[in-house]
Amino acid sequence: YKSINSPYLSSAYRLAAYQINWQGNKALEQEGLLLMSLGVAENKNDTIEIVETLDALARYYVMAKEHIKAIGVYERIIELSSSPRAISVSTAMIGVEYAMLGVKESCATNFDTAIAIAKNDNNQSLLYDMLRSYADCLNSFGDSPKALAIINQASQLKGDFNNEYYSNFTFLNAFLNLNRLDSAKVYLDYLQKNNANISPTDESYFYANYVTIML
Repeated sequence: YKSINSPYLSSAYRLAAYQINWQGNKALEQEGLLLMSLGVAENKNDTIEIVETLDALARYYVMAKEHIKAIGVYERIIELSSSPRAISVSTAMIGVEYAMLGVKESCATNFDTAIAIAKNDNNQSLLYDMLRSYADCLNSFGDSPKALAIINQASQLKGDFNNEYYSNFTFLNAFLNLNRLDSAKVYLDYLQKNNANISPTDESYFYANYVTIML
């Protein structure tokens, strides 16, 4: 696959990056392979491969807590993408990274944009994820009254995408922040009974729940 003319070279480097750090002890090697993948894609001017590799690189920086680098990569994804979903998700992730940096205004600005894109695209599933993620960020800043208003908006959306477990996790954190312990206990009891409902295989798990580590 290392042949200079191989059409699969960029994706091969990306796959190798996933595999090499499987046990979490070769992060620098993973980053190096992702950068090699990106370089190959850029040399071929293959926008699809560039965006796919940038997405993997952004996730790497997120998990490595290199927030500024993650923001920069997500900004590149936005520049190159035509998909409203990709742009909305990347914008929201920039909001999450600003939340991790403790910059509330930039977090709010990016989430407002991400939510507006989802609404304009009439994508209710995406809108649910954006609203709930924003509520989690607001909880992390201690702005739980606004978080409750946002998560209530998300919970009113109709569809299979509306995951009651995720929403109730957000409600729980809001009520704990507000010291409304009776209300918090209702949601805690639900979560304890339905813990199996949360899954890392859920499409929204990564970008919408990553922020909860701050809570």
